[in-house]
Amino acid sequence: MNLPAKTKQGHPTHRRMPAYEALAQDIKNLGVEVVFGLMSDDTALFVTALDMVGFLFTGPGMRTPRSPWRRAMPQRRGP
Repeated sequence: MNLPAKTKQGHPTHRRMPAYEALAQDIKNLGVEVVFGLMSDDTALFVTALDMVGFLFTGPGMRTPRSPWRRAMPQRRGP
């Protein structure tokens, strides 16, 4: 998914990055805009990396009135 960056001479560079940052960039390259998941101590760095590349992260109990799927859904009132 992530291709090595090229120098001006055309040789690939070898840059090290944490797996969670590489994964966040790969997901962005797939065209994903919103990520739903659980926030915990184990996923905090990954969620931060997602935020750094521009994702809207949401999970259970998180109020996100600006989320695209909420704007697109028709409003319902009671049963």
